[in-house]
Amino acid sequence: MSLIVEETALSFLQRLYQGYVAPIKDEGQYAACWAFSVTGVLKGQQAKIHGKFDSLSEQNLIDCFQLLDNYGCNGGFMSNAYAYVKVYGLDTEESYP
Repeated sequence: MSLIVEETALSFLQRLYQGYVAPIKDEGQYAACWAFSVTGVLKGQQAKIHGKFDSLSEQNLIDCFQLLDNYGCNGGFMSNAYAYVKVYGLDTEESYP
C-alpha cells in the first residue's frame, strides 16, 4: 500500500512543479553541491516568474567565488552563493559553460 501512496505523491509533485524544476545535473566527484543547489533554486524562481528558465552556470559560481568562505569545488555555503549572485549576478551556462 505504501508503494501506491508514494506513486501518488510523486505524480502530485510532478504536476505541481511541472516546468519549474530543471533536469538533475551530476556534480561528479566535486564538492560543489552548493552551486548546483543555488542554480536549481534560481532556475525554478525564473520559471515561476517568467514562465521559462535559462540554464544558469554552476561553473561561474565555482570559479569566481572564493569570497565569503566558499571554496569552489572544495565546498561552500548556499547563503554565501546567494549573496554573491545578489551583488555580481550569474552567467548563463551558454555564456559560461
